Amino acid sequence: MKETPRTEIRQFFSGCSKTYPQGWWRDNETSEEFNDYGIRFEMEAEFDDSSQDFSKTWKRILEDRFQQRSIYMKLSGEVVCVSPWLGTRY
Repeated sequence: MKETPRTEIRQFFSGCSKTYPQGWWRDNETSEEFNDYGIRFEMEAEFDDSSQDFSKTWKRILEDRFQQRSIYMKLSGEVVCVSPWLGTRY
């Protein structure tokens, strides 16, 4: 089976949401600006040293696979969901 971000996310993480942001970016070398239409995945996981190392490796794999100069990844701390219906910590 061909690996895709979707199958990899289901394999390695406990949850995910996907959005389609639009923006722009500027090439640092030429100062030329480009429209940017992306896909944003937000994954849920508890990170330790091993999983942070995995994230760095996976980032390089995705950059090579999709021939991207860079793929932006950000790790954040615990998120608290404030909802009268859920009242659950994430």
